[in-house]
Amino acid sequence: MDLKQVYSLPRDEAGYGNIRITADSVNLSVEFEHWEGGQNKLGLIKFLDLSAFRFYDEMQSDFEGDLSDTIYEVVDSPWRKQLLATEPENIHGVKDKHHFTVFLSNNGCLEVIAERLEVAQSEDGVRSHIPTSTSAR
Repeated sequence: MDLKQVYSLPRDEAGYGNIRITADSVNLSVEFEHWEGGQNKLGLIKFLDLSAFRFYDEMQSDFEGDLSDTIYEVVDSPWRKQLLATEPENIHGVKDKHHFTVFLSNNGCLEVIAERLEVAQSEDGVRSHIPTSTSAR
C-alpha cells in the first residue's frame, strides 16, 4: 500500500485541538482547531462526492511512520478494491474516486473515499470566516 502526499496541513506542535466531522449524503467536512503564529486558527477539509469514510484512533492505524498533519492518497488501496467488489453493477460510486487518509494529531485518523478534496482556513479561528476552499486534487 503506497501513499502519495496530497496536501500538508498547518503543523501544530501541541497537536490539533477539537475537530468536528459532518457529513451529508454527498460531502464530508472536517473542521480542526490549531495554533499558528500566536493565533487560534480553524482549518477545513472538504471531501467532495463522498462514497465512504471511517475514523479511528491514531494508535489503530495500519499505516507506518509519522504521517501526522498531512493528507495522503492511498495508492492501490485494499479498502477501495473491497468496496468496488461489493458495489452493484452500473452504480460506479467508487470506480473513479480516490482513497484519502489524514492523520490529525491528538485526534485520530480519517479515511475517505471521495472524488476530490478542498482545504481552507480562517485567519481568526471563526467558522464563518473560512474563505472559499482551495482545491487540492
